[in-house]
Formats: sequence, C-alpha cells, structure tokens
Amino acid sequence: MIIRPATAEDLTAVGGRRETCRAMVAEESGQTLCVFGVYPQSTRWILFAWAKDEFRANRRGVIKAVRAMWELIGSRPAMPLMAHADPSIKGSDVLLKHMGFEHWNAGIYQCPGNKPYLPRCQ
Repeated sequence: MIIRPATAEDLTAVGGRRETCRAMVAEESGQTLCVFGVYPQSTRWILFAWAKDEFRANRRGVIKAVRAMWELIGSRPAMPLMAHADPSIKGSDVLLKHMGFEHWNAGIYQCPGNKPYLPRCQ
C-alpha cells in the first residue's frame, strides 16, 4: 500500500472538497482505496475521510494511514482537530477514540490539537 499526497483529481473522484485542504491517498495497484485529510474551519481543523470497505478491513493499511494523518496534522499550525463518527460506518467511533479523540457532542469528536503543552492525540 502506498500513501501519497492527494491531487485535485483524487478529491474530485470521491466527491471532492471545495475548501482548501491538505489530503493524502492510500492506493494499492493503482486503485484508490482511501482519501483522507484536514481542512481549516474557523479555529479548528476538520478531519475528513472517504474509504472503501476493503481498505477498512485492512488493519495494516488503516494504521499506516493514521500515522500519515498524524504527520500531516503535525505539519499544520496548531489548532484543535474535529471529526464526525458516521453512524452508518461500523466502528468509526471506536477508531476515533483509539486515535485519542474524545466525544464532544452528538457524534462529533475532538482532539485538543498539537500544541506542545496539550496532550497529543496519538
């Protein structure tokens, strides 16, 4: 599995983001399995992801993508990180909790950010 920076074509192929974002792609044999990244909204980063079921079933691939996501967010200015656990995706809340996110409100999870004096969500 290869993790690489996303292109505009990658984002368009999975529904696209119109906001300015930083994103990565997980691909295998030239096939896009997952697109994930962050975009700023006010004083927070919003985590987004699109993944095929075969990617979700590949634990090593998920771990590799999570590590790449933390590198990506670590290279951005420090702000809290928000994510939504999609109830239609089994285990999405479990993954966010495992990554260090805390339940904030109605399916929304928050990680305090990457400032040195705050606990890192890793």
